[in-house]
Parts: sequence; structure tokens; C-alpha cells
Amino acid sequence: MEHRTRASSRRSWTLAFLVVITLFGAGGYFLRQRLRAPDAELVAGRADYARWCAPCHGEDARGGGPLAAKLERRPSDLTLIAKREGGTFRVDDLIGYIDGRAMEKLHRSREMPEWGPIFEATMAGDPDTSARARERLRSITIYLWTLQR
Repeated sequence: MEHRTRASSRRSWTLAFLVVITLFGAGGYFLRQRLRAPDAELVAGRADYARWCAPCHGEDARGGGPLAAKLERRPSDLTLIAKREGGTFRVDDLIGYIDGRAMEKLHRSREMPEWGPIFEATMAGDPDTSARARERLRSITIYLWTLQR
């Protein structure tokens, strides 16, 4: 009788072990798939960058877009933001700069548009335009963070 109990116990432990291993394996598989899938915020930021920023800053974000030659000053190389800031990428500061309204008025003219009001205007009718415009600015900023060299 004792032998059957040990065998039964061993089978139960083996079964439990296999269930745990299967769950961890499945969890790892789904986690890997999630990490490979593009983040929705990043996809949105890339799309907004391509539409609104790339004409001046270029597809590679180095300042050589098709409209760059028509500007008084060459657009910034956006792949060097962190490098210019001593290795720090300040998301909120960059959002404020892209938005344009939070910037102190400079003595020289600013050729870059104030994107916050422009994004708000493109979402007319949305009940929460300010928050949605800020989300778009954040998405662009997150995309720029992925381009840093």
C-alpha cells in the first residue's frame, strides 16, 4: 500500500512540475511576442514624425529633410539630443519645446512651428484636444528617444 502512495505522489509531483513548466514556457513565449510587437505609442510617434517633422528634419532625423534648404537655419540633428544634453534625454522638456507654447520668446525668430496648437487644430471636435495633443507630442518624443546615437 505504501508503494502505491509513493508512486501516486510521484506522479502528482511530476504532473504539477509539467504544468508549471508549461505555464512558464507559454508565459515566456507570449512575453517574447509582446516585446517584438511594436508599441502603439511608438508606432503613432513614428507616423506623426514622418508626417510633421521629417519634411524639415529628414527621415533619418539628422536635419536634412527636403524643406531644410529653404530654412534660414538648418534643422537640428534630432539623433543627438541626448548627446547635446550630456547623455540625458529630458522627455518633458522636449515635449514643451515641440509644443512651442512653453518656450520663452527668443530674440531670433523660431522657424519651427508651435506643434501643440497645430495638433489641437487637427483634432477639432475632440472633447479632450489638449490631452490628445500632448499624447501626440509625447509619442513623437518617445520615437525620437529610439533614434538617439
